[in-house]
Amino acid sequence: MKITKKNWPAWAFGAAVVSFLVMMNVFDHVFGKAAWWLYILLAIAVGGSLSATITMLIRAFKAGLAWRNEPENKDDRTKRTFGFIAALIITLPAAYFLIAFLMLVLGFMSLGIQQKMSY
Repeated sequence: MKITKKNWPAWAFGAAVVSFLVMMNVFDHVFGKAAWWLYILLAIAVGGSLSATITMLIRAFKAGLAWRNEPENKDDRTKRTFGFIAALIITLPAAYFLIAFLMLVLGFMSLGIQQKMSY
């Protein structure tokens, strides 16, 4: 498999999942002086997830706009505009929840790593 412009968010999300799993498995076994390595894993995990999520949201928004502008008939375009607005109303809170959750993971895990480094 090659990394291309179309599939790089999947690779970023995959790297994030692997990094998070490795970090969670070695978190209890890493001693204080080497705990800064966990910051690298945390940056890969949260950064990969955020970049993949934001990229997919932008792509979905552009695809929705293209779908809305597709019909030539004004009546069909109006119906699709209402459908597009309804889809935005439904999906934006979920996107906000996901991004806020990733920020909470970043904050709490960085606090855990700082506490591990102090001992």
